[in-house]
Amino acid sequence: MNDRLLYPLSYSQQSLWLDLQMKLASPHYNEGGEIYINGSLDKGLISKAVNYLIANHEILRTRIINKSDNPMQYVAEWNEKDIPFYDLTLYSEEKRTEELNRILHRESRYKFDFEKENFFRCTLIQLEKERFVFTIVVHHIIADGITTGLITDKLSEYYNTLLKGEDIVEGQKGITFKDFVYREREWVGGKIAAKQLAYWKKTLDGCSKQLKLPTDFERPQKKTFVGNKKYFTVEPILFNKLKDFSRKQKVTLNMTILAGLSTLYHFYSNQNDILIGTPIANRNWGNNKLFGHFVNPVVIRTDFSLNPTFEELIKITRKNTFAGIANHKLPFIKVVRDLGLKSEGYYTPLIQVMFTFLSKILPNSINLGGIEHFWKILDANTAKFDIDITFQEFEKELTVVMEYDTSLFKQETITKMYYDFETLLMRLISNPDRRISIILDEYETQNYLDNKLNYIF
Repeated sequence: MNDRLLYPLSYSQQSLWLDLQMKLASPHYNEGGEIYINGSLDKGLISKAVNYLIANHEILRTRIINKSDNPMQYVAEWNEKDIPFYDLTLYSEEKRTEELNRILHRESRYKFDFEKENFFRCTLIQLEKERFVFTIVVHHIIADGITTGLITDKLSEYYNTLLKGEDIVEGQKGITFKDFVYREREWVGGKIAAKQLAYWKKTLDGCSKQLKLPTDFERPQKKTFVGNKKYFTVEPILFNKLKDFSRKQKVTLNMTILAGLSTLYHFYSNQNDILIGTPIANRNWGNNKLFGHFVNPVVIRTDFSLNPTFEELIKITRKNTFAGIANHKLPFIKVVRDLGLKSEGYYTPLIQVMFTFLSKILPNSINLGGIEHFWKILDANTAKFDIDITFQEFEKELTVVMEYDTSLFKQETITKMYYDFETLLMRLISNPDRRISIILDEYETQNYLDNKLNYIF
C-alpha cells in the first residue's frame, strides 16, 4: 500500500473505530434497508447502477487499515462486478419465506472486513416473476442517515438513466471525504473550536456522568450491543395538542418532546441532572450532498433542582438546544477527551439515551422506473445506547421507534415506558404553569392507585 494514498479518519469515524475495537466483526453499526418491489425490474441494470454508484463515490470503496496501530483509510480501485443475486422462484411458498428470512438476516448482520472489502453491499432476491427484494447494507463508519437517503436518490437516478438507454453523466464534483477530514482537522485547531470547547466545558461542568435508569437486568461488565426495536404511533389527540402547545410556546415540536423526555427520565431515575444526546447533521462544510459519516451528537443538559414549571422547562430546553446547535461542530470525541472522560465498562460517556427527531420522510424515495415498492428499515437486532428513541413527524401522524438494549430491558418495560411518556406528556402540556414535582407526585399516586385497583380485580 502506497502511504501517499492513506489519510486519517475523521473525528466521528475515530469515535466509532474506538467503539468497534471491542467487537470489530460486530454488525451493530450496519445501516440501510430492504426494498420490496412489485413489478418488472431489470436485474442487469440495477446491478450496473450499483456499480456506477460505487465507482463514482469514493467513500463507498474506502477501506481502513491499521498502520503502526493507527487506523488509516484509503480509496480502493473498483472493477465492475455483478451484485449477489438469489433466485427463489422455484421454491415452495413455505421454503421461499424461510430462505428469504435467512438471507435477510444474514445481510442485516453482515460482518464487513475493514481491510479487504468495501463498507457497502447490495443484494437482489427474486421471489416471483415480478416480485423482488433489494437490500442495501452500509456501515455507519462511512454513512450517516442523510447519506443513506442520498444513496437511494443517486441509485434511482442511475437506474432510471440506464433504463432510458442514456449514458450516466456526473456533474461537477465538490469536496471529497478526504477534503472534509483535513478541513475538520484544521478547524479543530482554530479559535472557533477553542470557544466551542470552552462552552462545553462550562455547560457540562459537574454534570452527572451517568443516567441511571432502573433496569430489568443487572448491567454486564461490558457492552453487548444486543438490542431490539419497538414501534409506536403517538395518539392523534396528543399529537394535535403537542403541535398546538408548541406553536403557542413558540418552540419546535421536537423541543417540547425533548422536555417531556427529560421529565420522564428525571421521574424514572430520581436524578435532577439529566443528560440526553441528540444528533446534528453537521453538513455545513460544503458537504451537503457528499456521501460520508458526518453526524455529530451534542448533549442537552436539563437541571430539575429548581423545580421548574413545564412552561419554564420549555424555555430552558429551547435555550439549551439552540446553544448546543450553535456549538455542534466540535467533534463529540474531542469534548469527551478534553473532559477527561472515557467509557466505563457498560456506560458510554455522557450519553446513555439518544433522542432523534425527523421532520421529513426517512430515505425511502428510491424510484426504480416507477414500479411499486415499499421500504423497510434494516434491523440487525442491535443497540448502541441504553435507549435510542426516534420520533418521525408526518403530516397526519407522529411515529416512534424505541431501540433498546435487551441486556438491560424487557420489551414490556419499554412498552410501559412509552405509555408513561404519553400519559405524562399530556399532563405536562395540560398544566404547563404547575410545578413539575407536583405533576409527578400526582402521576405517581395515580399509578399506585391504578395498579392496586388492577391487583384487587
